[in-house]
Formats: sequence, C-alpha cells, structure tokens
Amino acid sequence: MLDVLRSNAKSAFTWLIVIGIVVVFAVNFGPGSLSKGGCGGAAPPYAARVNGRAIPASDWERQYTQLYNLYRQQAGEAFTRELADQLGLPAQALDQVVDRELVVQDAKRRGVAITKQELTRAVHAIPAFQENGQFSYALYEESARQISGSPAKFEAGMKDDLLYQKMMTAVRETVKVSEGEVRSAWEADADRAALAFVSFPIAAAKAEAAKPTDAEAKALADSDPARVQRYYDENRARFDQKRKVRVRHVLARVAPGGDDADAKALVLELAARITSGRAVDCGPLASARALEGLTAVIVNVNKRYKAHAGVRVTGLP
Repeated sequence: MLDVLRSNAKSAFTWLIVIGIVVVFAVNFGPGSLSKGGCGGAAPPYAARVNGRAIPASDWERQYTQLYNLYRQQAGEAFTRELADQLGLPAQALDQVVDRELVVQDAKRRGVAITKQELTRAVHAIPAFQENGQFSYALYEESARQISGSPAKFEAGMKDDLLYQKMMTAVRETVKVSEGEVRSAWEADADRAALAFVSFPIAAAKAEAAKPTDAEAKALADSDPARVQRYYDENRARFDQKRKVRVRHVLARVAPGGDDADAKALVLELAARITSGRAVDCGPLASARALEGLTAVIVNVNKRYKAHAGVRVTGLP
C-alpha cells in the first residue's frame, strides 16, 4: 500500500486518501473528539437530579471534601477514606447538597431574591478576597476562576448560598417546637448519666443524715450565733443560689440578609455567660453556612461514638 502511495504521490487520488486518514484521526482522537465525550458525546456527570435540575458532581465533591477535612482535623491521620466510607460520609455529603438545593428551589418558588447590593456586600466580606484589609477585585477574579471557573458562576453559587441562609433564617424565626418534641430530642441525644458511688450501711446513713427540725436549727443558731455566721461566711457559695432561667433559644433580630454589630455583641455576651469557654466572633453571616455544616458533623460524631466531642480554636490572643 505504501509503495502504491509513493508511486502516485503527486496524484489527486493519493491526497484524498491522506486527507481522509487525517480527518478520521482528528474526529476520534483529537481534542473534543467523540472518544472523549465531545461533539455530541455523553453529557457531563451529575451527582443527583432534584426536581429536574441536575446537581453537578463538583458540588458533591466540594461538600464531601469539606466533611472529610473536618473529620480529619478532629481524628488526625487515623481518619482514612475507608473509614469515611464506613461512616457514610459520601451519603451525608449528598444529603446536604440535595437538602440545600431543595431549600434554594423553594426560595425561588416563593419569590425570595437576592439583590445586587446583598451579593456585593457578601462577596466583599469574604476574607479570601481582601488584601491589606481592602477588597481586591483582581484577587477576587483570580480566586473565583479557580473555585468555579468564572466570576459569573461563582456569583451564581453565592446567590444560592444567600437564598439558603435567608430561608433558614425565616424558618428559625417562625418555627415552633412543642415541649414533647424537645424532650424526645433531648432523651435521644443526652439521656445519659455518669455516676460515682460508695457503699455504706443504711442504718449509719439514716443516723448521720437525719434532718433537724426547725426548732433544733433555731436553738443552735440562738446558742452560738457566731459559729453559725462563721460557717456561713466560709461556705457562702454553697448557700448563694444564682437566679436561673430555662430557655429554648436566644434570638437577636437583625435586618434580613444583613449584619448587625449590636446583635452580634449581644449574642457574644450571652454565649460567654452560658459556656465555659470564650465566645469567638467568626465574621459576617456569610460564614454561617460553614458553621452550620460543622455543627452537623459534630452531632454525627457524638451520636456515633456516644461522646461529647467539640471543636477547639487555639492561638487566639
């Protein structure tokens, strides 16, 4: 065949054969070829389809990577991909992506929208897009292309994030949970007790723990008031009972989609009073999505290991 081509190298028929071979290789093996999914090939893969809308596999991959990194930060290098599969992290990531899409679709159906000002404010508040404390448009464009492929796609994702936050805020402000539901949830998660005990004879306990009468207490106070006062002064904390209240949640109202410095200061103050650690300001409301995801991770870890694990922030001044 090659000998025939050489002998007729200058003929039109020979050139037609050569061009045909080149076209076949370009169609089947070149960039965008049929063998690589181009030119009408298979559509890009998706993770799930929610009410007709395909969720890109990249969204699931980002959510899974976030969950995996959070678990790995707590468990260290012992946390492997195999262990993640055993804990069901791929399914958890998919559930979170689908739940978010359902909320966003419902928000759009109800006419909830994100204004240009809200989107701009949220983007400018992201620390990764700031340079020397100021928003850098060049840094934003570069980062947006790396994250989503283009600034337009990144902003579309940010709009969905803000829609999700708006809807969840509206639900929290209006939902009412019955006392029975609260008790059932508490019993399912926290109905445990740690006990330490000592065995001793019941008769001796009754003799030691006999409650004095009011007359006996008054007689002792009258006979030696200095001794009673001294004991009270030395054990004041035992008798001083601070006022206590039972609350379900603390709500600080802010303008929809906005950040309120006074509301944030109030929440930080209350958190510092009811927790043993230090209340930390984690930034604007745009960071709430990451914190909510972290809360779900901690709840799942505690359920699985029957523990009270948490996250510790170190290195703060």
